[in-house]
Amino acid sequence: MRKLYPTAEIIICSSSGQISNQCTVADEVVITAINFEKTLIKTVSVDIFSNDSIVQLGENIKNTLLQDNLKSILILSEGTYINGTELINELIQQTESKIPIYGGLAGDEFSFEKTIVGLNADATSGKIVVVGFYGEHIHFGYSTRGGWSDFGPQREVTVSDKNVFIQDRRSVCTRFI
Repeated sequence: MRKLYPTAEIIICSSSGQISNQCTVADEVVITAINFEKTLIKTVSVDIFSNDSIVQLGENIKNTLLQDNLKSILILSEGTYINGTELINELIQQTESKIPIYGGLAGDEFSFEKTIVGLNADATSGKIVVVGFYGEHIHFGYSTRGGWSDFGPQREVTVSDKNVFIQDRRSVCTRFI
């Protein structure tokens, strides 16, 4: 990649697969190259373990990227050591809900045992890569309807810790029968 794009910011992120047209793609490498004619980007790699809290992590990202002409933030985070909901909520708070934030967590099939992210280097655990998009020539939008539908058995969650499912009513009933 570096030989093809010597001045590019190269972001690496493990995945659980991709959706392409009408099918899913797994065990493949996907490479996307984007060139902006008039839009400036700034990238930063953040080590989760060198921040004492999610608040400090959010402040570090804000202090690195926040400028008057920041139009959006793309975040790719490893998914093993961080709660993605807490990360996004902290960034929303740090940017005072003024900047659209997009992105997701790295995956490793269905395990979430080792996910990796990297910027201009080999991908490793415990990293977050953030891209800031700047200037008047780029615009972002979003939609809340994308064609997704529910899947799997319907459950009534009776015990959870933030966004981590621990137990549902059915598993409690069968355990004591």
